Amino acid sequence: MEQEQKRLNGKQKKKLLKTFFLSAGVTLGLCIFILIAGVLVYDNTLGAGSTSQIKNALTEEEQAFEDEKKELGDLNKTVAILGVDEDEIRTDVIFVVNFNTMTNKVKVVSIPRDTKVIWTDKQKRAYNQLTGYTQNISKLNEMSAYGRINQNVGNIRDFTIDEIENILRVHIDNYVVVNLDAFKEIVDAIGGVDMYVPQDMYYVDNSQGLYINLKEGQQHLDAEDAEGLVRFRRYALGDEARVEVQQTFLKAVAEKVMSAEMRSNLPNIITRLFPYVKTDIKLTEVLGYLGILDEFSLSGLEFHIVPGYGDDSEGPSYYYINEEELDELIKDVFYDTTVAGEEVQEEAGVNEEEEIVTDKSVTIAIYNATGQRGLAGAFKNNLENLGYKVGKIDNYNEKDLEDSTIYAKDMSKAKQFLQYVEGADIKQDSSLEYDIEIIIGKESVK
Repeated sequence: MEQEQKRLNGKQKKKLLKTFFLSAGVTLGLCIFILIAGVLVYDNTLGAGSTSQIKNALTEEEQAFEDEKKELGDLNKTVAILGVDEDEIRTDVIFVVNFNTMTNKVKVVSIPRDTKVIWTDKQKRAYNQLTGYTQNISKLNEMSAYGRINQNVGNIRDFTIDEIENILRVHIDNYVVVNLDAFKEIVDAIGGVDMYVPQDMYYVDNSQGLYINLKEGQQHLDAEDAEGLVRFRRYALGDEARVEVQQTFLKAVAEKVMSAEMRSNLPNIITRLFPYVKTDIKLTEVLGYLGILDEFSLSGLEFHIVPGYGDDSEGPSYYYINEEELDELIKDVFYDTTVAGEEVQEEAGVNEEEEIVTDKSVTIAIYNATGQRGLAGAFKNNLENLGYKVGKIDNYNEKDLEDSTIYAKDMSKAKQFLQYVEGADIKQDSSLEYDIEIIIGKESVK
């Protein structure tokens, strides 16, 4: 802890304090593109849920981190951004955004809406006082309906947000609840979005007036195309791939919103957006902080998904959280103490004293050698969420392979990808068209 406090002394602490004020501006800037995810609530098949056995119990290490945050002036903020359905009662899109001014990073965590919740005594009492009824088990997205947020949005703290805090073991400082009405208006307001569509998407549902017809490849998406992209759900890897595509889309919107041409118009866009949101953040606060958006870099923006799996063996389709993997996610997202740009990555088989070179300017090609459609596109989206640029994806033409291989012109720049391609070998080839060429084998996707 002493080392981290030294890191925050002097000019750097002043800079990070300034970044703290930026967080409120970024919150609504972020809302512009996260609002678009509200369209997902029309679809009732996202994931399935999680029974959280963790009820606000901080480890000794986490408590020490929380105490340090208070000593340093509360430089770490967490905001829940919730997209409600057509009736504005179920929170069918759930993002938690952490603004960590100690590290200059912004991390977004998606929680599947069908996460299974066993209600706590506190939640049961709140529900009984509100309605006179009792409730024991539900999906996470249903808690806001039980809490009658359409009558009083503040009730969301007693139910949905309380459970989010239980799951993630963090305090939610602010919330933003958004509805569906602004979806096409916002996409049109920013002039559409450029994004790589990872696979052909075709789906028709006349009952919903939904017609999706998108081709794989780099696309300029208008409001109607964007709606189709985020509502499409037929992926070889299921809902996890779907959430990854949604997150890639959100990052593409963020890039558009943060562009120089858009920043000058952000006050008008946010003022236009604000009637569609319910929040405990004041519009005047947000507009007052927009002038320092130039200090925020998208390279510090990361997306994560609460780990787990879907299962319908109990009848309803729930999403069950993998608690062991969740612990690692919580540490990485909410208790990170490494300032952006200072990361030293360690991988199995690499000398502990050896620093792995992280170079996000490398050119990358990805080849799918698994025989499963859409993997190269999904992997491309994952890397681009992390700040890399992928120039080419394709199927591996020779044959399907069991093992993955990372080919590189410079071996030192290949090691940074080992954490993303499980079990891959590294081979040097100075004749490559791209700096890095990744061949994904079956073993890496099991």
